[in-house]
Amino acid sequence: MSDNVHASLQSSVVQISQSSNSSSKTEKVSSEFEVFISYRTSPDQELAVALKELIEGSIKPQPHVFVAGAGGLRPSNIGYKPQIQAAAQSSRAFLAIITQQSKEREWLFFEAGAAWGRNQLYTPLLVGTSPSELASTMADYQTVRASDREQVKHLLIAVAQAIGGNIKTHFSQRYQAFLNELKLIKKKRLLKKT
Repeated sequence: MSDNVHASLQSSVVQISQSSNSSSKTEKVSSEFEVFISYRTSPDQELAVALKELIEGSIKPQPHVFVAGAGGLRPSNIGYKPQIQAAAQSSRAFLAIITQQSKEREWLFFEAGAAWGRNQLYTPLLVGTSPSELASTMADYQTVRASDREQVKHLLIAVAQAIGGNIKTHFSQRYQAFLNELKLIKKKRLLKKT
């Protein structure tokens, strides 16, 4: 990829034109996200926020992490798709939260394709599922189990390298807080079922 094309993707300003009742509206969507978290909004929003907090707390300088439901999408007359597109164009690392509820969600495949097409880091993070349960296009990636501290640490090192950062010290404490949050989310889901 040429430097000019790469620089243009990094600036990630997307022009969107829409016509409304014969008048044309143009809005610029600017995105400076470095990490894109792909997930199913319901019921995986809390998982995405916990992962965002782990990434932001573990990497220096603190990266801008896109989570659609946690400040990533803003009210706009152009809708959510151009905002997601802008975030995907600027991101250099893509992490997909794969749960039993999301493993066949079409957006996960779409967003994986965005990372693959741009030759960016893409890693499925498994929460309560295993690689054998994934479609072959997802299972072909090196998956990481959220419950495995060493796998998650190596993932965050790879993310830090992809975005030009470094992993902070004391990862174990940050990971334990993340794992505690995952356990709390799981407990809440079990209580909802009963």
